[in-house]
Amino acid sequence: MPDLSSALEKLRRAKIHIQEAQAIEQRFINSQFYTTAVKRRGQGRFVIELASLEKLPVDLALALGDAAHCLRSALDHIAFACVKKKLTGDEERGVAFPICSTKKNFRASKRWLKHLPKRAASLVDTFQPYHRRKQPDAIQLSILQTINDWDKHRMLPITASHVKRSTFTVSGTDGITAIKTYRGRMKVGAVLARFEAKNRMDGHDVKMAGKLVIVPRFEDRMPRDVVNKTAINSLVFAYNFIKTRVIPAFTALK
Repeated sequence: MPDLSSALEKLRRAKIHIQEAQAIEQRFINSQFYTTAVKRRGQGRFVIELASLEKLPVDLALALGDAAHCLRSALDHIAFACVKKKLTGDEERGVAFPICSTKKNFRASKRWLKHLPKRAASLVDTFQPYHRRKQPDAIQLSILQTINDWDKHRMLPITASHVKRSTFTVSGTDGITAIKTYRGRMKVGAVLARFEAKNRMDGHDVKMAGKLVIVPRFEDRMPRDVVNKTAINSLVFAYNFIKTRVIPAFTALK
């Protein structure tokens, strides 16, 4: 069986970075990172708008990038651990765990597997994202690859706060109809909720209290396959897939 201790250490470190990202996210959510305002939109109609908004901390992007790097490295360490013969320096640099979304691309990437035993190379193939029907969860590796490539070669992962759910209570008026809340990307001026009221039509007399549950999602400047995906969960899914599916499969090799 291949010695996967190096890959497991990379996984362990990736988990630390993921937990760091989760802690940063939670501190941000618990802070006063936004303000809202009640505005009148006609006779008895009001909206709750986002009046100000702080950006997500840059440390979140750094933690996401570090986690992606460790996860991607774990896969390459798995491939290298499968090599049984002694390699030259150039040959060692030619060993990797390719991640391909099409069969054509995988065939072109087989050069990274030429020093692996056939069973190991075949196992790498089974975890390719192009096996959409047989291995649908392998799409997590494709998402991981995108995040890692962006962080490594472009810039820090770009995320924005998105409202997952919200609750609001309104005082200073009566006869309120049910408050309708909205989800989506947070930006100044965005309407978070709408409601109607029978009395006290002056918007300055209407008071509001609310709570937003937000998640960081990848923004549209990122590659299309990750846009709007929940940033931290994308890495959690990749971590779980590698730990529970990939590692055990390669551990079983003889």
